[in-house]
Amino acid sequence: MNRNETRAERRLPEREMYTAMLAVRTPSGAQSCSGILGEFPSAIGAVRYALAYGMATIDC
Repeated sequence: MNRNETRAERRLPEREMYTAMLAVRTPSGAQSCSGILGEFPSAIGAVRYALAYGMATIDC
């Protein structure tokens, strides 16, 4: 680090992340939301996790 550089300037570059959340509506119209399930490096990873989470929730 040179003399004119601050620690804030040495941060790692920001990466694009995707957040997964699940919203379910029952046949009667009631809706429930899971809240944030996590952060994922790809959109397809977030979708796959949300679907797997929903399937596991239904099976319980």
